[in-house]
Amino acid sequence: MATSTFDKVTENITHGLHEAGERVVDFKNDTSRGLGKSVDTLGKLMKKHPLVAIAIGLGLGYALARIIRRD
Repeated sequence: MATSTFDKVTENITHGLHEAGERVVDFKNDTSRGLGKSVDTLGKLMKKHPLVAIAIGLGLGYALARIIRRD
């Protein structure tokens, strides 16, 4: 009887871990697809407006340097 209960618990844990693993893989795939689209869109915008992209990059870099170098 104890072995049967142990087997059931082990089976339930294994099943739960398998389902959790599948959910993690699905989440990773959905996220990577969404990020891929975002990166593609950003790349297109940067190619369409290169000077604006450079200005934004310089501005963000300057702001980050100011924040990091605060005394």
